[in-house]
Amino acid sequence: MAFITPGTIETIRTLKDGSISFNISTQELSSESAVRLMELRNKAIIVALSEKGFSEEAIKEIDKVKVGLPKKPEKTPSQRLRAVLYLLWQQDNRGMDKEQHYNHFMEGIIEHYKNKLD
Repeated sequence: MAFITPGTIETIRTLKDGSISFNISTQELSSESAVRLMELRNKAIIVALSEKGFSEEAIKEIDKVKVGLPKKPEKTPSQRLRAVLYLLWQQDNRGMDKEQHYNHFMEGIIEHYKNKLD
């Protein structure tokens, strides 16, 4: 279900990643409209702006837009292992800084698998 209301763009700013952030103020909303707007908070949505409404052609283009948040790139196995070792270091650092802790455990993992070789 779409949420449609008149509004005014109040502020526009560019972000470090090249995207743009803007704030829109609505006119006074009914309770039902306010609830619907709140339900959309933190959800991926389609944004279509127009001063005079949308033509049938524009509506067809809007309907083609795919909604979804950008996917986070998956971590490599080595990045995942480093993250796990970091969490282990946070729980019990054994008096080592995080790099010493990482190197200590990586050496242990390497030795473990070297010993399994013929």
